[in-house]
Amino acid sequence: MSSLPALVIGYGSPLRGDDAAGRLVAEAIEDRNLPGVVVIIAHQLTPELAMDIAGASHVYFVDAALSDAFACSPIDPAGDGAISSHSADPRALLA
Repeated sequence: MSSLPALVIGYGSPLRGDDAAGRLVAEAIEDRNLPGVVVIIAHQLTPELAMDIAGASHVYFVDAALSDAFACSPIDPAGDGAISSHSADPRALLA
């Protein structure tokens, strides 16, 4: 068992209707005060999250999607890890 926490990052805009789904799920997880779980709620993914990700045993990105179904899929790091100064995607942050 890892001594590093699991990290849940819920993100999306609370002003854009369904786009807030990731934030709402993260808030519900945070309300449970689960041991060994750290929750971050963000408007969007930013480069600063890379440090939190590096210190986690597992990372769960929670975001709204265009489909009507819930999906959970593993992702791999992609690219050279270069991200813009204002936003990023999960694969780039993992890289």
